[in-house]
Amino acid sequence: MPIVTFYFQLHQPFRLSPDRDKFLWDDVNAEVFEKVSQKCYLPAVRLFTQLIESYPEFKITLSVSGTFLEQALNYKPQVIEQLKELLEVGKANNQVEFLDETYYHSLAGLFEDPHRQEFRRQVLSHKVRMKEIFAVTPSSFRNTELMFNNEIAYVVADMGYKAMLCEKRDDMFARRNGKPISPNAVFRAKDSNIIVIPRNRELSDDVAFRFPHTPISADKYASSIAKVDGEAVLLGYDFEHLGEHIWKDKGIFEFWNALPKMLAKHSNIKMANPTEVAELFK
Repeated sequence: MPIVTFYFQLHQPFRLSPDRDKFLWDDVNAEVFEKVSQKCYLPAVRLFTQLIESYPEFKITLSVSGTFLEQALNYKPQVIEQLKELLEVGKANNQVEFLDETYYHSLAGLFEDPHRQEFRRQVLSHKVRMKEIFAVTPSSFRNTELMFNNEIAYVVADMGYKAMLCEKRDDMFARRNGKPISPNAVFRAKDSNIIVIPRNRELSDDVAFRFPHTPISADKYASSIAKVDGEAVLLGYDFEHLGEHIWKDKGIFEFWNALPKMLAKHSNIKMANPTEVAELFK
């Protein structure tokens, strides 16, 4: 029975001004955020709010960078309000989980610092911001672009998180008793108790990247998920694939609108967010 996690990343960088007398390119930052809000953030969050309300078994996980939150507050507060509504609608059935991450979507986890002070500072800043805006304290974590190594995982575990997402690495999958370990495995990080969940790159990219050129139906995608082997499958996407990277006329909104109903046809699929996965494999 595959345990399935749908994870989405929301991030917008602050663009630097070409004018040396200024720091941030405010006009362009505002223009880009407004454009993507109309094409992606507002309609996509509304869609997921409706799906969460209509399908009590459907769950999603969101990771929202600090720079995204700042721009939303400055340029389009409606995005924040809709994210709050999504969280509220999913609260009763624990259908929406927000993650913590580095505030600036940064590479601080790779700095030459054995104590990871800058990394810890950014994660703490993000945690404070999530509490201020959404009144939540995330218990699971994703690093920038799902980067992972044991040293970062140790720091994340030390900060109290129960689960950490990561990008799949080929050297994860050794053989055990002569048999290969499934790529859809749940790991425990070395020398810590934190649960590590790798992203299934192939199934994720069928939607996030290949959809415009090789469209897949919600029915076929749900069937592929139902056939997944192993313990858990993490499916991860940039949120902007909805309407921005993949335009609406390609059918991407129709795909997501139909997916929960198609998933419900498969009794062996169980949806869980990262903290629930950590509890299941405690």
